[in-house]
Amino acid sequence: MRCVLAWSDKVPERNGEKFIVQDVAFRPDGSQIVAAVGTRVLVYDAVDGTLMHSLKGHKGTVYSVDYSHDGKRFASGGADNVVIIWTDKAEGILKYTHNDSIQQLAYNPQSQCLASCTASDFGLWAPEQKSVAKHKVVAKILSACWSKDGQLLALGLLNGNITLRDKMGAEKRLIERSNAPVWALAWSPTQEDDSSDILAVGCWDRTLSFYTQSGVMQGKARKLAFNPTSLTYFSKGKYLLVGGTNCKAGLYTKDGIFLVGICEQESWVWAIKARPKTNFVAVGCEDGSLSIYCLVFGTVHGIYQERYAYREHLTDVIVQHLMTEQKVRIKTRDCVKKLSVYRDRLAVQLSDRIIIYELAGNNGAAGSGSAAYDMHYRVKERITKDLPCSLLVVTSLNFILCQKQKLQQYDFTGRKEREWVLESLIRYIKVTGGAPGREGLLVGLKDDWRLLAWEALKNMRFSVARKAFIRVRDVRYIELVNALEQTWRQQLPQGGSNNNEDEEIGGDGAKKVRALLQAEIMAHQGKFPLAAKLFADCGEPARAIKMFADLRMWDEAKRFATARQAGDVQQLVLAQARWAEDVQDWRAAAEMYAASGNFIRAGEILGEHGWLDELLELTRKPEAVSNSKLLTLAANFFLKGGQFANARDMYLKLGDLDALLQMHIRLQEWEEAVRLADKHRESVRRPDEVFVPYAQWLVTQDRFDDALEAYTRAQRPDQCCRLLRQLIDNAMKLRLDWQPVVECTAMTLQARPYADREELLPVDYRSSTVNPLLNPNGTGDVCINSGHPFVRSFVSFENLPLVEFQPEPEISDEEAEQLIQMYPNDSAGSSNKRQSDGWRETDYGNGSQSMKLDDDDNHEPTDDSNKDGMDLFEQALNRQATYGSSVGHRSTAAPYRVLQLDARTLRALRPNDVFIVKYPTRALRPKYYKNMIPEIKIHLSPHCRRFFHEEDFEFEYLKAGHCPCCQMKELEALNPPAHGGDNDSSDTLVLNGVKLKK
Repeated sequence: MRCVLAWSDKVPERNGEKFIVQDVAFRPDGSQIVAAVGTRVLVYDAVDGTLMHSLKGHKGTVYSVDYSHDGKRFASGGADNVVIIWTDKAEGILKYTHNDSIQQLAYNPQSQCLASCTASDFGLWAPEQKSVAKHKVVAKILSACWSKDGQLLALGLLNGNITLRDKMGAEKRLIERSNAPVWALAWSPTQEDDSSDILAVGCWDRTLSFYTQSGVMQGKARKLAFNPTSLTYFSKGKYLLVGGTNCKAGLYTKDGIFLVGICEQESWVWAIKARPKTNFVAVGCEDGSLSIYCLVFGTVHGIYQERYAYREHLTDVIVQHLMTEQKVRIKTRDCVKKLSVYRDRLAVQLSDRIIIYELAGNNGAAGSGSAAYDMHYRVKERITKDLPCSLLVVTSLNFILCQKQKLQQYDFTGRKEREWVLESLIRYIKVTGGAPGREGLLVGLKDDWRLLAWEALKNMRFSVARKAFIRVRDVRYIELVNALEQTWRQQLPQGGSNNNEDEEIGGDGAKKVRALLQAEIMAHQGKFPLAAKLFADCGEPARAIKMFADLRMWDEAKRFATARQAGDVQQLVLAQARWAEDVQDWRAAAEMYAASGNFIRAGEILGEHGWLDELLELTRKPEAVSNSKLLTLAANFFLKGGQFANARDMYLKLGDLDALLQMHIRLQEWEEAVRLADKHRESVRRPDEVFVPYAQWLVTQDRFDDALEAYTRAQRPDQCCRLLRQLIDNAMKLRLDWQPVVECTAMTLQARPYADREELLPVDYRSSTVNPLLNPNGTGDVCINSGHPFVRSFVSFENLPLVEFQPEPEISDEEAEQLIQMYPNDSAGSSNKRQSDGWRETDYGNGSQSMKLDDDDNHEPTDDSNKDGMDLFEQALNRQATYGSSVGHRSTAAPYRVLQLDARTLRALRPNDVFIVKYPTRALRPKYYKNMIPEIKIHLSPHCRRFFHEEDFEFEYLKAGHCPCCQMKELEALNPPAHGGDNDSSDTLVLNGVKLKK
């Protein structure tokens, strides 16, 4: 017997609450099933499990449901003390209540009377009654069931007793039992020998007992391994369905003998019902699942001559004599799995044993004399062994079991005598007769037609082979037969038109063709070594190698190629590597690629999968040492995998110093990086790639002097300046008592609109742009247009008319200083003529001339001027000028660029208007400033390198006796006033403390 799941449905949890299938009931025609789940009554289609209705009439858990015998109504009751009568259209038509929760509902199978049971009473309702007749009980009712004639109502109580009531509610019998609750009751639906109905009782003392209508127990109570929760009769009373706390549903005989298990669930089985007129069973569980199973009963029978034996009711064996129509019933009280009959022997396999029967009047010849009609069997032997099998036959002295491809022979004592293992599954066995102990056995295999097809194909009988393969519906081998037949006809020497398969063909050519076809057939049968030998004997070793390669039998292919000296083993290894890569066997693929000489692909596979140790071994092979691509690939994978020592070895083998330096920089191994950079200075292409990151690391370690030196070695003076400015900014700290005032003032300024007086606004002397007091771009104390930093007097912090510039890159600082120290030449770019009346006439050529007083020579250059009168410095300013110099402009300015001057412009500058700021370190280049308004006297302190108004500096110095910024007292180090004056005709001048000759 087999159990097949038809459909299943599970009610999901809601808000963490699980729902239990408390009860189920089928409609009498089997079309619908009603289930009590939680507070709902669910109506399903019994065929496919479609949920048809979900009824919400109850406010509490629904405990019981039942259908009327005509299928027009069903009832539900539960914890809300309410009973609801529904139509078959799922419409509520009536409701009545009890004082306690409804435990069980039972419709009378002959009328519309409904019994509703509670903890204290039970009620009887009928449509023709105006009220519900209620009757008190002594204990809580747990189960209820009507007899098939509708005359008796059995009630199972919590105290272990069973009360039998008539249809009016009066008590007829009281069956007193143990104190175990009676949880399940079921009346048998059939009568046997005109006896009364049988009541099956399931109690929670783990027993299953049976009672008559008079209250007499039939037989002994059957012990169970669990507490039964539900039971019902099945297949017209032939069997009993029982479910319980063991989470299983089982099939029992009507006497309570276990036969087979139907299903095993994950929780207790609370309800089990049989679908009317079918072999379907409904199982409801505690986890909210409702499942329908189909029970398939197979035929178990056996025949020998005129004796036919078959199984009935799963437990009985009927032996029928086909000539006399005599029958004999053998009751086994167990599930009959297999049986076999032979002469005077009958073998019956049960769940845990095999019983051998023989005829009672056995005289050694069951087929002769009166023994031929003897129908009395007796037990000869009992073999108490569980021997699983698919087929069973019995002989005079033995029985044979079949299990898949095995045949096992046992004697009647259970001792195994022989065993046969066949090539195919066994489908049929039959005893053909013979002397006792020497009988013949006919065995039918699954591949009988297939065996015929192969044998015909070996003998070149293509038509027979084709018909046999057609019989087994094997299309693939039908195509093989057609292909072999076509090859046979095409390659047969001078026999392309020969269609006679039976004719013997001679000659060497025909023998070779036959041998090649035989090899193909052997290969398709799986006999590959034999096929390869045939190929080699026919002079076709390449086909054998190709066969092994197609089958991915690489070792056999290489072994065959080496032995026969045919084919390229290297190509086989490469093909094996590709196949291993296709099936994602990466380790084998890498090994095969390495063996075939493809080290690059092998290294890629090993590196991608993190097998770095194998990759290192690969790079150490003699064939791979000189492979630069492999070493580079391995170095990259070692870096990714964190094996830096191995990566260093790879770079050293390659001689790639730049990559080695980058690795040391990445690992912050600065000493090693600097050592390599110094050692291989000529090989390092860009030293800034080494020393700039090194300097940045030194800054994080607070080693600022070493960082400045590293920036200097990297030839990055801009980074030196940036670091020094950052150090200066970090060194400046606002007093704590000033911070609240500054913050409040800043917020006040940001909240007020921009309305400063124009004469109070700072002016950028490079772009002549008027700036707001606070830079809206957030770039600091610089011009919003040109980005030029404001140079302020360090006493009054007023903006000084200084413009920063620097020589062009190809001019060194020494050359720039020499060019600035040179006075302008009088014959550089124009022709000047002095008049006796004090006027000076200048001829610029191109038809333009000018006249000036001689007194103006002190303030205007006399050379290197263009036709518009602008000097070369102003021309350089105009070339680098930026737009957007209006007062209200707030756009973000372009990056600041220091004004660069060529040698001609530097030579044209007046030394008195130029300030050179020198630093005591080579890391910083000197800075150059030009005074755009020579009338404003400016002083540069040589120690702190700060600019002052000359009058402010003299006042502070006379008052304190030292510089107001650096507080130095060396008077001789101070510069004389660096501005133009009336003494330009003197022979010497001082520039930053240096006396210059004209």
